[in-house]
Amino acid sequence: MPENEGTSEETASESPPSTATAERAITPAMRATLIVAGALLVIALLVWISLLIAPSGGTSPGGNPGAAPASTPATSSADGTKPGSSNSSASTGPVSGATPTKGSEVLPPAPTQTPGGGLPPVPDPTPLVSAPLPHSSSASGKLVAGFPKSIMGPTSKSDILSTSIATERDTMQVTLVARTDASADDVRAHYKKLWAALGLADAGATDGGVAYSDSLSSLSLAFSSAGTGTVYQLFAVFRTS
Repeated sequence: MPENEGTSEETASESPPSTATAERAITPAMRATLIVAGALLVIALLVWISLLIAPSGGTSPGGNPGAAPASTPATSSADGTKPGSSNSSASTGPVSGATPTKGSEVLPPAPTQTPGGGLPPVPDPTPLVSAPLPHSSSASGKLVAGFPKSIMGPTSKSDILSTSIATERDTMQVTLVARTDASADDVRAHYKKLWAALGLADAGATDGGVAYSDSLSSLSLAFSSAGTGTVYQLFAVFRTS
């Protein structure tokens, strides 16, 4: 029996150390490391959970998840209207019937033009004489044959001194020299009225004379100081085309 007791004492001395002995083996530095590692593990777990439950709309610039992005005010143009607005004042062309306002300018309408450009052509005047023209001749004290009396005949109560006609192809020159007791003003007024009625334009004259013309005809009146009374001379050039 004594031998067995010795054996049990030896066995008891060889048994593993108790829990208290193991706890005494953990140093304070190891305990701090374990605490920090546990805290980091908890933080990582929370971040992972927040990513899983975050809404798909994302986070707004202010940090509010799912909030709509703040709208940017539209930039106004120089005339105060927003781009894309249907009521923009930058319209193409003037508005029909618009009333001009202060500072606005309404341009006059462009003159009517022909398809080829430029203003419409002015029609040619009607010839005062027509073919066939009379032969060249002259006469004293009377009107020569073929004289255009309705265009440049003498005034009433005039004495015819001489007349003449000279023709070449489509051109005719006519002269008349006559004397009257009427004043130069009366003679001048007579021919101005007659030639204007024929559609001729006043071409002006010097020395108290008169001149009228168009693109086909030219007539003039002049006065002479020779003789008694009022002596006047008519000269004309006519073309048939």
